[in-house]
This record gives sequence, structure tokens and C-alpha cells, in this order.
Amino acid sequence: MSDGIMSPPYPSETTNSRMLYRHISALRAWVVEQQEVLRPLVPAKFTESLVEPPTMESVTFWDNVSIIDKHTVLMWIRKIRETWDILLRQHEDAWDTKFALFQRYSVVHSAMMVLTQAFVDPETREFNQEKALAKIRQRQALMDKHLRDVLIPDEIRDDVEREQANNLDIATEWFSDDDNQEPGEYQPPEDVT
Repeated sequence: MSDGIMSPPYPSETTNSRMLYRHISALRAWVVEQQEVLRPLVPAKFTESLVEPPTMESVTFWDNVSIIDKHTVLMWIRKIRETWDILLRQHEDAWDTKFALFQRYSVVHSAMMVLTQAFVDPETREFNQEKALAKIRQRQALMDKHLRDVLIPDEIRDDVEREQANNLDIATEWFSDDDNQEPGEYQPPEDVT
């Protein structure tokens, strides 16, 4: 593992509005750095460009973001840092493996999502919520498929799919209605001993 790994910011409980803005700027700088590191390793379909945040001179804009939205952004940034720290501890000896790489990408992608929502007013966020959720679900499905294709060898994937199909058959059989049982009537299982 490289010793020069930069971590995302971690806002404290005493963070005020101006400090939170600086943390968002630091988070953006961290994401840009991580994108540069991950760009050669991650397929192009998973990379996105970042929008430039409004400048601090537009204080009226930042002051109009509600307290609850600022708190949510603060907590998201803290969660990103906590997740990154866990990832560093889990993969300190295998930082450049495919598994660690995609977990790193997931954290960076989460940070990108925070940055895209940090300066959005509540009305716009609510208006775009369904579209944004659909995009997130689509991207997550694409990433899940890519992870399965890259990280799980074919023979293991076949075993996993067979096991999932078997579990589905068992669950279907287990939860199916018994034709001999009256609705609402409980029949204990037969004693096997």
C-alpha cells in the first residue's frame, strides 16, 4: 500500500457554515485526486465529471441552504471518511487488488453523489429525486454486474447461481400454500424422532 494515501475530510461537531463549505471544497479536491488515481483502473463507463461548486463569494446562496440540508451534507462527509478509514484498515496489505479497487471506487462515487447534492436547493432536489434515484439504481446494477463478471470466476459464479436457484426452489416450496390445510389452521410439522 502506498504511504501517500490522502483521506477525505472529517468535519467535527463544531463545524459552522463556512467551515462546512471548506470541507466540501476539500472533499471535491479529494475526489478529483482519487479520480486521477482510479481512472486507468476503472472502466470509462464508471467515471463522471464533477461540477464546480459555487464560490464562497455567493454567500447568499450558501446561506439559503437549510440547516437540515447542511447537517445532512456534514453527516454524509463524515460517513464517507469513516467508510474510507475502514477500507484502509481492511485492505492495507492488498490496496491494489480488484476487490479493494472497486470498494475504493464505491466510496469515491458516494462522495461524488454528496458533491452533486450539496448545493442543490430542496425544491430542485425534490423535483429531480425520482430521476436521480433511477440513475443511481441503473449505475449500481451496472457496477454489480461488472463486479460479478470481474471478481467472481466462472466456475464459482455457476455454483453461486445454482445455489441461488436451489434456495429459490426451497423457499418457493416452503412458503407455498398447502392444499390440505384450511385457511388460518395451523398444522405443526410431523415429529421426525
